[in-house]
Amino acid sequence: MTVASLVVLTIAAAETLTGNWSGARDELADIGLTFDVAFTTETFYVLPKQAGALMGHLDLALTVDTGKLGLWPGGKLYVLGQVNEGDGVNALVGSQNEISNLEARGFTQVAEAFYEQTLWEERIRFRIGKQDSNRDFGTPRYAGNFINNNFGMYPTALLPSYPAPGLGATATVDPLWWLSLRAAVYQGTPQIGGFSLSPDEGAIGVGGVALKHVFPGRHGGTTSLGGWAHTNGEWGVMFQNDERIYSHPENPDDGRGLNFITRFSWSKTSVFPPLYLGASLAWHGLWARDNDTVGAGFGYFQRQGGGEELFFEVFYKARLTHWLSVQPDVQVYRVNEAPSALFGLRAKLKI
Repeated sequence: MTVASLVVLTIAAAETLTGNWSGARDELADIGLTFDVAFTTETFYVLPKQAGALMGHLDLALTVDTGKLGLWPGGKLYVLGQVNEGDGVNALVGSQNEISNLEARGFTQVAEAFYEQTLWEERIRFRIGKQDSNRDFGTPRYAGNFINNNFGMYPTALLPSYPAPGLGATATVDPLWWLSLRAAVYQGTPQIGGFSLSPDEGAIGVGGVALKHVFPGRHGGTTSLGGWAHTNGEWGVMFQNDERIYSHPENPDDGRGLNFITRFSWSKTSVFPPLYLGASLAWHGLWARDNDTVGAGFGYFQRQGGGEELFFEVFYKARLTHWLSVQPDVQVYRVNEAPSALFGLRAKLKI
């Protein structure tokens, strides 16, 4: 084996493109400091418009573990910086909600900055600071592989999420292995890049319950139900059922299998769509490509002010290395009676 071949194999086997920094990355993690950097780029071509869009997104995250630092157990400080540039495809399709989960006007911001504390063997979790509500009330695991934004935070909900997470406080209590209770309060109208609170924006309260269920052979899932209310009188409800069927249930370390998700949300709001229905299937682990994911999903929502939208998405996410994934994506939209076909490609690089 040549030196060049050995270098290529070493880089391909690394967890990130820049590797372990001659061991410094592991040494820092051992004392409680973890750095994560990822760059994502995507492009879409839209028919019948015969036009396209290109976008780039950079995430820079720092996690500080107070236990590993020798301070106190169960504490975590998390800071996420983001840079977003380029154009999305909404202007070409006319959807009332962002089509891509990266779509936003260009910005550079501290997107999240919060402190989290766990207690009672992590059965109790508190978090305070600027945070994305999607973490507690939105996307299930493999739904996160879809590019369409409607498979993330519910399009009917006013909860603060990308690209404008909000200041807030959350609490999660797991009194039983199958029961999780969640509650949070967020600022009412967060802005991209902002940390300030305005006395006129009000607040959003949200609560929910999640029920875990396990069938024979480790198969199972989670059913969650929640509701939110804004001090301006707007409110809504959310429902989600996430089922897992494992390819090898006898091996708890094997995550390959089928994920089936159904979702529903409704709201009384003058800004967001009032009704949303969605479902998706994702298969993780394809024969020799045991870390790839293929998925298909659809959604429907009523447009604020009248009309409706229907969309379908199919993707294949090829994880070529631990640090590089490439994802072809096809979406079909019908906004009122106007159809569009979107052909996209996303690449993600962990640096």
